[in-house]
Amino acid sequence: MLDKARSGRQAVQAEKQEEIVLRLLPTLNEGLAMRKASELRVGCYMLLTVMASKGGLNDKLLTAMMEAVVMGWTADTYVPGLICLTILAQQKRATQVTKRLIKQLLKVSDLSNLLLEIAKQHRIAKLANGIALALTDRLGTTGDASTLPLIEQLLQNGLLDDAQMRTSIKALILIAYTMDEEIDAAGVARRDLAQTLTTLAESAGKDGLITRKTFEEESVDIDVLEMRLQASVRPRMIAPPTEDVDMDEAEEDNTYAGADFATLMSEVPKHNGEEVSFLSHTPST
Repeated sequence: MLDKARSGRQAVQAEKQEEIVLRLLPTLNEGLAMRKASELRVGCYMLLTVMASKGGLNDKLLTAMMEAVVMGWTADTYVPGLICLTILAQQKRATQVTKRLIKQLLKVSDLSNLLLEIAKQHRIAKLANGIALALTDRLGTTGDASTLPLIEQLLQNGLLDDAQMRTSIKALILIAYTMDEEIDAAGVARRDLAQTLTTLAESAGKDGLITRKTFEEESVDIDVLEMRLQASVRPRMIAPPTEDVDMDEAEEDNTYAGADFATLMSEVPKHNGEEVSFLSHTPST
């Protein structure tokens, strides 16, 4: 049916496809509502994946499909469900996932590692980025810092590409500037956010490089940032200056670098028997 609906003009084609999907969704929702029927749920995931992969579905419909995937899912269907979400997310124009979806995703234990495993065979970046942005938005509106470890893991595990990482880091910086006592009365979320930013900036990997570069590009004022977060960031965020080394001295130091013992000994001046040692008892004339 979907292949037949793809014939004709693009606008008409999209309308036909959406009509077919809307007719199928109620039946799929019934199948997805059966928590104990794992095989039936997986079959529904496969149908949703096929429908999405044909393309032409609008974001509203794709969002409804993604929310249907996570409603009532269990540990037995987490992995196939996440794979389905990955494919659906690829078809969406918008990146950030909905609050309803993130609420269900947070119930999945070890979510970051599951995504890391799925990433070996599927393009997970857009879904991972959508999750990271949604969690950051949740932090900024509720002051819930319990999701910061998950955000940190998503950024450090290499699930996002460079541009997506910069976007997520910028979102965290924005939250750091805007969060106040009204959202975070005890200051716990701001303290934890400062720790997350510091950990990312200190990292020796790509995530650390991108975090430091983003701070430079956004001209982040460390003084203001520390004041907003009420936490110390400067000592660990700013690398200590390196000592200046005179180039002539450096070249001299490297003259014998890598030489073996025999080579070094050959450079020692040979004794010709005419030199007078300062240890000699011969009186000077």
